[in-house]
Amino acid sequence: MSSVLLPLQPRGMGSGQVEAFASYFGRLAQLHTCSITQLARFLSSWRSRELGRRITLNESTLYMTNGSGMSSYGVCMEAYVDAVEHAMRVDILRRCTLIPIRCAVSPQRFESVRGARAWCEQCFRDDLESGAPVYDRLLWTLQAITRCPEHRVALRTTCPACGATQNYQHRSGNPLLCWRCDRPLIGSASQLHLVSEPSLGERDLCELVVTIANGGPMIQAENPFHAFQRALNSILSPVASVVAGVARINGSARARNAEVKPTLRTMLRRAHAAGVTVLQILEDPRGAATVAGQLVFDEYAIAATARVRRPAEVIAEVRRAMHLELKKPRSEQIPQIKKLASRCGVSEGFIRHRLPRLVDRYQRHRLAATISLTNARRARCRAALSDPVLATKYVARAKSLREGARWLAADVDCPVAIARLEIRRCRAKCADARRSSVRRLSEPESC
Repeated sequence: MSSVLLPLQPRGMGSGQVEAFASYFGRLAQLHTCSITQLARFLSSWRSRELGRRITLNESTLYMTNGSGMSSYGVCMEAYVDAVEHAMRVDILRRCTLIPIRCAVSPQRFESVRGARAWCEQCFRDDLESGAPVYDRLLWTLQAITRCPEHRVALRTTCPACGATQNYQHRSGNPLLCWRCDRPLIGSASQLHLVSEPSLGERDLCELVVTIANGGPMIQAENPFHAFQRALNSILSPVASVVAGVARINGSARARNAEVKPTLRTMLRRAHAAGVTVLQILEDPRGAATVAGQLVFDEYAIAATARVRRPAEVIAEVRRAMHLELKKPRSEQIPQIKKLASRCGVSEGFIRHRLPRLVDRYQRHRLAATISLTNARRARCRAALSDPVLATKYVARAKSLREGARWLAADVDCPVAIARLEIRRCRAKCADARRSSVRRLSEPESC
């Protein structure tokens, strides 16, 4: 049987650039020269005739915010997807939504999907330059995504012309237009904000979107993260306690022993704490538990009280990182062991326990560098205060010691505490000089 709607393929199918269903629905309405509301009403009446019973698509879903609109994965959203799939005679539109992982995600969607649109202006420009239709990506609907992974620019959330938040699609269905002022959602290229560092879980979510766009993931358990937690408790209890402490459920749910499903943001945080990916937990919770904490072993041969062990390669990597820092001159400050441990993915106690001699050498180097840096800063402060003009600015013209210290610290690039101490010493030196001068003037001259 042929479809009742004109054929329209979702953009980016099978890749991380897969189109969001809300964008596809808008382009479908634009193709049929009707509004998104008119298209929803047509699908309701046609579906009712097909099934012989009244089917009503909730039109408020088109204009709802707080993560409950066309970017969600609830029952109303699924009704729209089913209606369009039956009208188009296709079965691939679920790959443009988060419906494939709905059984694993919390029904509270405000920490999983956005309540309003977000888009990459550079992606829109690329679409226009290539002659392809502009469309929203499924990845942009996720709350944890704050930048475009391809262009590394921050996602825009307001209209560059009127500043309105794009809570829903334009009534014509054109993703490029603002729903309020009807102007394009592309501003000046000079206003693009470069974001070099990815947000937490960006790689995991990109991998998840690619898997959904290709027809997955195949979730076996009703609540994969609960199954993952149970497996961790039996395999690796130290890591299990850390994962359980991330975004703990409320007291009433714990008292009822309820299986509370996590939001996407909580999924990312727990997966990061366990050292695995979200996709690994969704597809194979028990398999993910066996590799949590960089452990790969026969799960039945290890006691539940086993401690996390690090491979020899990790120790060598930490030692190499510390030697690189020790090669730096004493005039350059090196990071604390805590920060170095975080950068290497281990704890501070692990480094102190496994490399005690190197830690002692590292601390002596850091102390010498701190002393050298402090002496250099004090020398710059004394040089500035030795100039009569600058000394008058910092000591006499400043309303208070704090203000003078802030001025001096900003001019010579040093902490305010050091600048304040040097100003006090300068004041004391000047006071001693004045007292000595008065004492010499008051003493009688000898014959």
